[in-house]
Amino acid sequence: MNDYPSEPTYDKLTDADRVLPGEGVCPYDYIVPKLFEAGFRGGFSVELFNKGYWDSMDADALLKKSFESSVLVLSSALQKAGHY
Repeated sequence: MNDYPSEPTYDKLTDADRVLPGEGVCPYDYIVPKLFEAGFRGGFSVELFNKGYWDSMDADALLKKSFESSVLVLSSALQKAGHY
């Protein structure tokens, strides 16, 4: 799970452009409820290949920020859809 910025355009995005959930333009409010309604109850994992995070945070700080941003995005999307 990750997010993506509005720039560069979709056809120019690379793995290095990935950002934390909630820091980009991914339509989680649409995607997460669809997964829930389809019966998905699995886990999510954050996958970041953005060197900017590695250079600015130690592993513990990045793990904490990843967890908190994921919980916020997922719970917000489910609440808005009336599933949580």
